[in-house]
Amino acid sequence: MFQIFKTRVIVHDGEAAVEGLVIPANDHLWMGAGPALKLKQAAGEAVEVEAVRQGPAALGQVIPTGAGSLGYRRIYHAVVMGQDLKVRHDQLRPALTAALDLAAREKLTTLGIAPLEAEEMVGPFRQAARAIVTALFDRLSEPTTLKEVFLVTHRPEARQTYREAFLEVLGHHGA
Repeated sequence: MFQIFKTRVIVHDGEAAVEGLVIPANDHLWMGAGPALKLKQAAGEAVEVEAVRQGPAALGQVIPTGAGSLGYRRIYHAVVMGQDLKVRHDQLRPALTAALDLAAREKLTTLGIAPLEAEEMVGPFRQAARAIVTALFDRLSEPTTLKEVFLVTHRPEARQTYREAFLEVLGHHGA
């Protein structure tokens, strides 16, 4: 667990009980792969239909939807890839910052962040983790309603990568 001002950030194995969830999205908001597909399968088609109706969306944008049959108040579709489904690491910070801002405006106190890059891809996931942690430091240093943010992972290597990213970013912020 890490503390960023008044918000606890927890690297969490598996799903967490939260009010909102950030998932990676493509610019047309189809939910056909990764965390988006799993969420659609669990929540029902209505979430994808609601998202697609708001698209297409620009890279770096976030599209909010309901959560279908799931217990979340909101799903935040972070547009971090185009139709090629390759994550644009330069879009992680703006998309996550937009999601954090929207969650705070909607007065959420807990937020989960699904892996925004495939956890199996060690180099790209390491880059993504640094961008995500940097965005968290940047945004959570400002007033927010968020009390807890969960970085959801499914692999021990991903949890370790997030921890390393925190230590690296803390080193830069402390210098």
